[in-house]
Amino acid sequence: MSRAVADIVAERQRQIDAEGWTPEHDDKHKKGEILLAAKAYFAHATRRALSPSGGDRAGIPYDWPWDAKWWKPKAPRQDLVRAGALALAEKDRIHRVFAKRADHRDLDAEAYYTLILTEIERLDRAGA
Repeated sequence: MSRAVADIVAERQRQIDAEGWTPEHDDKHKKGEILLAAKAYFAHATRRALSPSGGDRAGIPYDWPWDAKWWKPKAPRQDLVRAGALALAEKDRIHRVFAKRADHRDLDAEAYYTLILTEIERLDRAGA
């Protein structure tokens, strides 16, 4: 297991244990909010957190899905790990929802998760 994957898995477990964001809690977010949050942290980490109009909401990404108090950006690598953990949570949520459908594939969440892993590993190689 790469360091990036281990860090994402550890962050996801922290979200469950410390924050209470359990799978049951995640299952209540049916409108893509978890993946939007992952994208916001990814965008922030890669310096693209601005809205399409070039502004933001007092430092909060334009498409942040929740109350401002939940926006807690950190260093780029930490934000990428957070984004990866959120993408993993969404991926798992979708898999639970469609567990009975053999033909379902969540390519968007899985592709996004892979993109985040690639970016973390790039930062790790650069020594960030």
